[in-house]
Amino acid sequence: MKTGADGYWSRFVAENEEQTAELMLVTPEGEDVTSSAEITVELIKRDWVTSQQQGVYGRVNTQYTRVDKTIDTQTVNYSGDVLSFNFTPDEAGSYILRASTNDNEGRSIVTDMNLYATGASWIKWANSGASDINLLVDKNLYAVGDTARILVQSPLPDGDYLMTVEREGIFEEKIVSFTGSTGVLELDVTEDHVPIIYVALTSQQERTSTAESYFDPDLGKPKGYFGMATINVSTETRELKVEILPDKQIHKPGEGMEVALRVTKNGKPVADSEMIFLAVDRGVLDLIDYHVPNPLEHFYDPDNFHYAVAGDDSRRLLLDPVTYDVSEWQGGDGDKLKRREDFVPLAVFEPFLKTDKDGIALVNFDLPDTLTTYRATAIAMESDKIGYTESEFLVQNPINVRTVLPRMLRYRDT
Repeated sequence: MKTGADGYWSRFVAENEEQTAELMLVTPEGEDVTSSAEITVELIKRDWVTSQQQGVYGRVNTQYTRVDKTIDTQTVNYSGDVLSFNFTPDEAGSYILRASTNDNEGRSIVTDMNLYATGASWIKWANSGASDINLLVDKNLYAVGDTARILVQSPLPDGDYLMTVEREGIFEEKIVSFTGSTGVLELDVTEDHVPIIYVALTSQQERTSTAESYFDPDLGKPKGYFGMATINVSTETRELKVEILPDKQIHKPGEGMEVALRVTKNGKPVADSEMIFLAVDRGVLDLIDYHVPNPLEHFYDPDNFHYAVAGDDSRRLLLDPVTYDVSEWQGGDGDKLKRREDFVPLAVFEPFLKTDKDGIALVNFDLPDTLTTYRATAIAMESDKIGYTESEFLVQNPINVRTVLPRMLRYRDT
């Protein structure tokens, strides 16, 4: 099921406004169901009833009880295609849109979708604490240029709030006001917010009553309220596209090789990009399933903001290769076999490359004598943008000869 205009799924809708939702039946494998069915659609409002009890040593215990109430029920006929229906939340609060039917064998099928209606009404939310403001974002990941919509679930009936956009420091601050306990904050996601930003909301309540005696709980004392939401922002604007273009995919041992490295951004070449290129024997790397870390994932790891950069300085484990004696016999008029002696796992390492005006950097090197597959890694960096890619190429002889004994021998066989 989905709601919202133009097919955009949103959990936030306005109270007393007609909303349109779409649904369709699919199998557990994701295939469309073409048969007809009768589907019951329910709009359920979820409320929370609170009660406070005085405990030992003057402690006040708050208990929340969930109450679900069906606001609207309708039956729609499904005919194998996307089905649209309308519903209207009559007041602000938390809702469940439930669709239910039975399959061909009479088994019950139920799908729930949670959504929130915003408006001026005051809603009692089941917050984790009496002073908590719940902030719910409408997406798990935003792109630069998006508008983040944040649902505010406040224990206050209305009031003013200090809104701050934070990370290493305060990016933005302003006073926002809401009539009712449910409102929506909007934040334009910018380049400065990559890869994560935090939106905080702070408010307070004046004293509402005075305790009758020193031994009674002071429930009307001034209170402070706080909530924070995490806005995850895509790093797409900080990513470069890197391509590894070898002169050919299969080479002979000891042969010269040329690799072109191409760096682009949005299809355009990136000049003067600093690059690192290396190729390592997969036989060594696969011993510990090692891949060169992607710098983008490290420098733009959300865990690095706001706390600290926690990384490690990894080093490859280079193992001494095992070599065997090679026979120097030859037959016919063939050339003498070349002894393979260079089995260095690191075929090439170029830490100081730069792309030209076409976004190309060329690397020329001689391959070791190992018959193996090499994993090539290229890393590019230009300003605050990073590119990373991996590729493979094969080194082998045109013809390989090995001795094979028969499975069975008879007397006098030669």
